[in-house]
Amino acid sequence: MPATVNWRGAYSDQLLETIDQCLRLNYMERPQSVFSLQKVLMDRTAMAPPRASLLTSIKRSLSKELF
Repeated sequence: MPATVNWRGAYSDQLLETIDQCLRLNYMERPQSVFSLQKVLMDRTAMAPPRASLLTSIKRSLSKELF
């Protein structure tokens, strides 16, 4: 199951899309170096909305696991 589906709401969409991109089966669709991955992460971090507090993220994760 893609990270964008499994973890939606717990982490930013940008991070989840990056994770899914890194896990693509076709190696040409994945970042080709650590530098290119770092660039993607830095670009997406700059445009990411403020994220919820760590405590809020933990609460969401726990509530998903309990129910």
